Amino acid sequence: MSIPETQLETWSNQGATVTSAAAYTSIKAALADPKSQVRHLNPEIYLQGSYGNTTNIYADSDVDVTVQYNSVYGWDVSALPQYQQVLFSALPKTNYTWRQFYTPVLESLRAYFGAASVTPGNKAIKVSQPSGRTADVVPALQYRKYNSFQAPETESHLEDVKFEDQAGRVIINFPKEHMKNGEGKNATARTAYRYKQTIRMFKNARNCCIDKRLLSADVAPSYFVECMLHNVPDNLFSGARQVTFSGVIDYLNTKLVVAEAMCQNGQVRLFGNTPEQWDVAKTGALLNALTSLWNNW
Repeated sequence: MSIPETQLETWSNQGATVTSAAAYTSIKAALADPKSQVRHLNPEIYLQGSYGNTTNIYADSDVDVTVQYNSVYGWDVSALPQYQQVLFSALPKTNYTWRQFYTPVLESLRAYFGAASVTPGNKAIKVSQPSGRTADVVPALQYRKYNSFQAPETESHLEDVKFEDQAGRVIINFPKEHMKNGEGKNATARTAYRYKQTIRMFKNARNCCIDKRLLSADVAPSYFVECMLHNVPDNLFSGARQVTFSGVIDYLNTKLVVAEAMCQNGQVRLFGNTPEQWDVAKTGALLNALTSLWNNW
């Protein structure tokens, strides 16, 4: 027996948004507070992750917030012709580091919420909220991936973010590209708003697999589930939920080209050996669990 249409419909619904919005608003208030050490830097603050992409489900808890400093940036000019790299190298540079931004963000959050409510993690600062939501705050510098550079006023670049983990490993992320590409695939002309609904449906199905002990909890993070589905052709996000669910699983089991699969940001291969990539075997474990859930409901 397959998963009922009504169950899949329920799974496609978006989770709570009120408490997440409150958590996000409180982070912005903390960094704009008169006691904030970064208020004068006017950082760009925005949601990312499942709440920023409106793919959150009821089981999602942490709210991901990026605090991005745009007056200083890192760069990648490797795609530029040599003469353009030379032109870029003539620009004045700064010695301002990510840690110089991270520390005052951390201290500003502690001053506003209290030290006991603010815990530095490996990549993000965890802020416990009265609402019960935890905000994962990532202080980051702007990072530019240049496509062309003739002069500062005529250059072209992709905007990313740069930050570090507690071991000092530099991480380049593409949250804005991820959000932009998700919105594009979700648009009327492509999937008629079914793409994000399908992501939520699969995230809930994954959680059901975990509850039924068909899948380990650490195998399929939401980010990778979302990226995996971004590689599915638009035409499969249509029709009844059961048709979509079975069609997507069939495509991923039989037609996904692993070597060509990309993260939703369009910049990083989905599968690989870095912490920002997924393991092929874990994808197989997820698909096996979802197939079993579908066939044995």
